[in-house]
Amino acid sequence: MAEEGDVAYYNVNVDANGAFDLYRKNMKDASAEAVLVDSDVYDYQISKDGNVAAYLKMQDDALRLYTFDGGSITAYARGIHLEDDVYKLSADGRYLVFKDAYGMLCAAEVTTGGGEVDVAVLTDSCPLYELSEDGTLYFVSKADAYYNIYSYDFENEPELVAENAQYMSLMPNGTDLLYGVKPTGVIPYSELLEDDMA
Repeated sequence: MAEEGDVAYYNVNVDANGAFDLYRKNMKDASAEAVLVDSDVYDYQISKDGNVAAYLKMQDDALRLYTFDGGSITAYARGIHLEDDVYKLSADGRYLVFKDAYGMLCAAEVTTGGGEVDVAVLTDSCPLYELSEDGTLYFVSKADAYYNIYSYDFENEPELVAENAQYMSLMPNGTDLLYGVKPTGVIPYSELLEDDMA
């Protein structure tokens, strides 16, 4: 369901492999017919307002990533692997982030009306990325034994947030990023211990 409850997406005719027909229904109009978005769909995500859906569809023995904007379908990448966090649609439906068949992290602005898609390759190896509620992408790139964290706003070049990171996670508010970095120098116990008797 869209956040306001006025649009619903649902699956029917699930086959033995888990593929299904994806439908979209306008909930404001009880008499409106549900619209078939596509068939042979394996996974989908929708924007908060329900105007855009991103989904994985089996085509020619490979999964392909598409978006649906209520009227048209746009193709993005072929050979996507069906795994957690392989793609994410931004909350407003404007941006799409995905790992391609080679594991490269790619980002694109969602194109409406079909046509050509301009895809930016951000890094050739990305084990972790987060897409915030405000549309900021955070991703890690391997650097020696640790990672470098970058932010990307889909308009400018990625910016370095932190070096020598050990982990990162989006906070529950959906916008702030929590991360830890390798400490430099010696950390005295006085900084780690709290005197609960004080």
